[in-house]
Amino acid sequence: MSVAHYENFPVASFLLPRAFRSAVVAIYRFARAADDLADEGDASAAARLAALDGYSRALDAIAGDNPPTGAPFAELA
Repeated sequence: MSVAHYENFPVASFLLPRAFRSAVVAIYRFARAADDLADEGDASAAARLAALDGYSRALDAIAGDNPPTGAPFAELA
C-alpha cells in the first residue's frame, strides 16, 4: 500500500520529528490496511470479518513471542 495514496498523511507526517516517522508510518499502514479490509472491495461481510480476525491474531502474535513476518505486521513487531 502506498502511503502517498492517502493525501493528508504524507503532508502531516513531516510535522513529526524524523525519529518517529518510520514508527508512525508503520502504524498508519496497519490502520489503513485494516480499514481497507473493512470497507473496500467486494468481499462479503463474513470474508471481511475473517480477514480482520486474522489481523487481530497477528497483533496477538506480535504481543507474544511469535511475530508474523508479512506486511503490514513485520514493521509493527
